[in-house]
Amino acid sequence: MKKLLAVIITVFMMASGLVAFTGSSASAADCPYTGCIKTTTTASGPSQIKKGAFARIKVRTQAAGNAKPTGKYKIVVRKRGKGKIRTKSTRARSGVQTVTSGKLRSTGKYKVIIKYIPGPNDPYKRSRGVKLIRVTN
Repeated sequence: MKKLLAVIITVFMMASGLVAFTGSSASAADCPYTGCIKTTTTASGPSQIKKGAFARIKVRTQAAGNAKPTGKYKIVVRKRGKGKIRTKSTRARSGVQTVTSGKLRSTGKYKVIIKYIPGPNDPYKRSRGVKLIRVTN
């Protein structure tokens, strides 16, 4: 009887708007704060390399003002038509940083995606940069 009464009261309160359930959006998962700082990640480097060489890509993550975001980079290498080739992570530092993709052993077109992931309590939002590379003989 007590459970039935508790259910009836809960249903009544929900129907009258006294109790509400809220969920967090996907963007709230990126940053635990209300005024999160937007970041921009850029990737630059050679657009063509020889087979078996490393792709050295210069990465920079910037935020508004004098902020120097720290966190980590997740580097994902994809080959057109084959999907994900390799993934690795490295620590992000302020300023321009050089990351390598690993040896690209077969010819073709590759997409290197660099994702900036802020630390657990950082007030920054995630961002990403993309660099297209062609591997030739």
